[in-house]
Amino acid sequence: MPRVIEATEAWVRPFVTYLDHEFDPGAVRPDDLRHYILHLQARHRWQSHPTISPGKGGLSPFTIATHVRTIKAFWAWLAREEFITDRRINVVPTPKTPVRDVRPLSAGACHALIDVVPEKGFTGMRDRALLFALLGLVHASQSSYPSDARMSTLRPDNFAYSASVTKSDDSS
Repeated sequence: MPRVIEATEAWVRPFVTYLDHEFDPGAVRPDDLRHYILHLQARHRWQSHPTISPGKGGLSPFTIATHVRTIKAFWAWLAREEFITDRRINVVPTPKTPVRDVRPLSAGACHALIDVVPEKGFTGMRDRALLFALLGLVHASQSSYPSDARMSTLRPDNFAYSASVTKSDDSS
């Protein structure tokens, strides 16, 4: 089974189970989805997991939003494929998720990350190159398949800091 079908089933099946009656996709009303959202907001994380004991706290807003987006997308697909004619479920807004404040790394934090990666050996060079690429620190001249000799020049003093990833130590 394709993964998209497995994923959709994993997010839609709990909604269908929650409806707890003879399931008819065309009979699902917007209030059914609204009540399901309230149910998810009251539910504890890992509540029905077979091997993980329930955790403290509820489901994250991101998890709830994913449930709702997937259900709405599935119902839109049902309507597009003409399995149902009523698309009213899509009038329910997807719950808002909090904006995550992403703080950039300081130059000192970048140096500390790089210092823990070994400079010798294949895995050290690989990990160092990946770290530099992820942090946006590789000069343009070193960005295409560097040789072993050029890999050894990937040092903190060769940084081309990206403003979106790093900030100077003065502004911390």
